[in-house]
Amino acid sequence: MNNQLLLKNYTQGNLPDIGNDAIWSVSSCKREFPISNLRDNNIDTYWQSDGNQPHTITCQFRSRQQVVGILLYADSKSDESYTPSHITIKAGNDFNDLVNVVTDFKTNDPKGWIPISIKNSFGNPLRTWMLQIVVTQNIQSGRDSHLRMVAVLGPGETEDSKFKRLSRNFNMLR
Repeated sequence: MNNQLLLKNYTQGNLPDIGNDAIWSVSSCKREFPISNLRDNNIDTYWQSDGNQPHTITCQFRSRQQVVGILLYADSKSDESYTPSHITIKAGNDFNDLVNVVTDFKTNDPKGWIPISIKNSFGNPLRTWMLQIVVTQNIQSGRDSHLRMVAVLGPGETEDSKFKRLSRNFNMLR
């Protein structure tokens, strides 16, 4: 799925945000701009890193999840040099085996959602325990980063998955 189709499917409610099923951590943050701002559904709040790049946002799931993409909300007009311009996405089982799944994704003065499609080597949704968003560079070489929201998207419900869920519910009624 290309990046714009990913965003369209999310805004139409066809792709769920599975980020609420995860544990979130960051490499650093300013006290008044905590990690919780990334998941509060408010574009007026933001997380701010504190320190040298790269800055990381890590999402750990309690079980292996299928992921089709990530959405990052940024606002280059408000955040100026704090706006990420180069992003890498890593995935793996834990911190020890993370590998790049999206390398050096470039933003262009973003104002709104930045969709980043994620696939495995066969073009299917990626199954992973952990995702890490790595901000490697900001606009105008800024040091700290601002991100306003993050969403991790799982695949939408297909006819097959609906049937499996209904079959499982039916079997439980016996």
